[in-house]
Amino acid sequence: MSLISPYKNLKNWFDKNKVLFPWQKDYSPYKVWISEIMLQQTVRTAVVPYFDKWMETYPDLESLASSSEQEVVRLWEGLGYYSRARNILKTAQLLHDQQRGMPREYDQLIKLPGIGPYTASAIMSMSYNKAYLVLDANVKRIFMRLFLQKEWSSTFETQVQQMYESWSKEGTPRFWSEALMQLGQQVCRATNPLCDNCPLQQLCSALDQNLVDSIPQKKVRTITTKKTALLLLVHGDSLLITPFGQGRFRGMWGFPQRPYEKGEELLRSGFVHLLDLKERTHTYTKYKDLLYPSLYRSDNKSVVYPGSQWVPFHQINTYPMPSVYRKILEEALRAIDHHEENHT
Repeated sequence: MSLISPYKNLKNWFDKNKVLFPWQKDYSPYKVWISEIMLQQTVRTAVVPYFDKWMETYPDLESLASSSEQEVVRLWEGLGYYSRARNILKTAQLLHDQQRGMPREYDQLIKLPGIGPYTASAIMSMSYNKAYLVLDANVKRIFMRLFLQKEWSSTFETQVQQMYESWSKEGTPRFWSEALMQLGQQVCRATNPLCDNCPLQQLCSALDQNLVDSIPQKKVRTITTKKTALLLLVHGDSLLITPFGQGRFRGMWGFPQRPYEKGEELLRSGFVHLLDLKERTHTYTKYKDLLYPSLYRSDNKSVVYPGSQWVPFHQINTYPMPSVYRKILEEALRAIDHHEENHT
């Protein structure tokens, strides 16, 4: 499997269409690492404000290593897949304890928590300008269309790596990584690809056979829908919050909840109903959780759920929550303010 190197055409396209992102200003290993972890499951334009805020808060490994998990997860809030944030903190603390910076060798990078082959390759290629092919979803899609591969396989990846070694004799590893990733983002898109603007169109078998829209093969996802009643319990100037426990949202906080069908039983537990809040949808992995939040007043603090805490309103924003729960909290606090204004 081989193709004539597209270096000249790709470079001409990239010189005209390159988009400069904040993490590309100096290519420091720390910035590339943080950006690549953020970019997993998130588009680049959405990552920029999170990245900028992160760098304001944690400009280097030392400042990050001295932070707490709660602070790091709170800052990560909205990006999802929160184990990524916890692994970032683990790696920062590990490197700080060992009194060393980001490793300069691939074999050392992949030993760190949360850094796999893709992220290690990105750091090696973009920070150290070493010949490691960065295979994100955008780059994989380009090669799959070039060679009519409906699914990615380890055998095909080996062939792509071998061809890349030949191509990369021209240009720099950093160029190839950035140019291919941005070509996938801007032109060779998953839907509505702009094939007429593609510098690789003469090499593309999928375009030649009119199969671009069917490659890669679409995966059918099964979504499980559930309903959950959320109880936002207020006592004085405090709100009851509960931890999510283990799993995807470990270290984060929400509100007492039960399956929606059992919600009415809880509402007969002596709470004073204030109002029902806006229904929300919490979508994650293969689940769509329909949330039905209600605001209640509790006359005492004896109400207890596993691990629950009564938190004063002025402190509650320091507790990390999934973004949809943050929106519910903000709506509840506005409703409480409005309720108090009408009763004073």
